[in-house]
Amino acid sequence: MQRNTKPRSLTGEELKLATWLLTNSELSEAERTKYLDQLSRAVVAGKCGCGCASIYLEIKNEKKPEGGLMPLCESIVGENEHGLFIYS
Repeated sequence: MQRNTKPRSLTGEELKLATWLLTNSELSEAERTKYLDQLSRAVVAGKCGCGCASIYLEIKNEKKPEGGLMPLCESIVGENEHGLFIYS
């Protein structure tokens, strides 16, 4: 990950996309609510170093989870079948 020197807020489009992914996920209602509530405190802390469009989010005033990444939701969109994912 390439860390941002100063974390930034999500753009309107990033927030809209993350909200859509979580809302349409197979998470339980309790998990969905938890992660949707966190979006209001999410900041973009970095991006992938390979040049893809991946961004890394952190939640203000919350300790980072321990362990590896856990997939929360995913979707394949568009004619070129682009993958969209959110991990915890």
